[in-house]
Amino acid sequence: MMKQKMKWNCGEQVLLIDDQRRPSDDKMNRMPQLGEVCIIRKVLKSTSYDTGEPCVGLYLEGFVNLLDDDVIPANSDESEHCFEAERFVPLNVIQQLMDKETSWTTDTPSNPHALPVTIFLRNFGDHLKGRDFQHQVNLADGIVRAVLPGRFGEFPLTINYKGGVRFEAICEIPIRHTFTQRTRVWDLLELMNQRQQIRLYEADLKRDLVFVRFPFLLSNNTNFPDSVLNYSIHIVNRLYRPFTKLIFCGHTPKEAAQIQFEIDENDEVFDRFENPKIPEDEETWRDEISKLMTGRPENN
Repeated sequence: MMKQKMKWNCGEQVLLIDDQRRPSDDKMNRMPQLGEVCIIRKVLKSTSYDTGEPCVGLYLEGFVNLLDDDVIPANSDESEHCFEAERFVPLNVIQQLMDKETSWTTDTPSNPHALPVTIFLRNFGDHLKGRDFQHQVNLADGIVRAVLPGRFGEFPLTINYKGGVRFEAICEIPIRHTFTQRTRVWDLLELMNQRQQIRLYEADLKRDLVFVRFPFLLSNNTNFPDSVLNYSIHIVNRLYRPFTKLIFCGHTPKEAAQIQFEIDENDEVFDRFENPKIPEDEETWRDEISKLMTGRPENN
């Protein structure tokens, strides 16, 4: 196979791209997850437990497997069951693919999307897990769902893969408005969108909900998920204030929107999850998301 022609080095980072069940998996104490990044502990010549053919074996940091009593190794430390290298790909190869914006679906039968997309979705899920946010990652459909804790409550967030290197983030306000309020809600959304370079605020007519939607391009920056999360919570909070004034307090669309416009003009620090008083950090995630948002005039 092609991956057997690759060079594998101790200390190199590799990513699992084949998690289809094999009989040899029973010999492993623990299997990496699809898209998980691992570090090579040792490279050795081996024989596939599944096919009996020669293969390249890998020992991985943090993954210590059972010993194979039937093997008489050349070295005393090579009797441990190893992972077959053909199930992994080096991260430097992935970086080259991402730099060329090349789609590579070979060797990933369980996931129809390009390998860089799989990595992005997996890393986004890991980022949410690290923050202890409720979330679900669906690699097959290219979707990440999460619940974001905002200043005014919890907001459902969905990241959708749209093809190529394009994604879309949708963050909802989980408060329904009545049919009789629909026209005033539409007018409010139009006023809010007039202050934006692209249309961000929309209504779900079937469910009588309002939400924010923004498109962006794939980024391999490890901090980029934070930029997406912070920008999502910022723009949904911008809508929450006037929206609740409209439906609960009887404000007109113009009055409700003006409340937020005055907050904007006073340069209020953008809403985010932590350390909200650090403006230079705010600029970092604002700049990052602005550079990658599609539909903005400077990005077209």
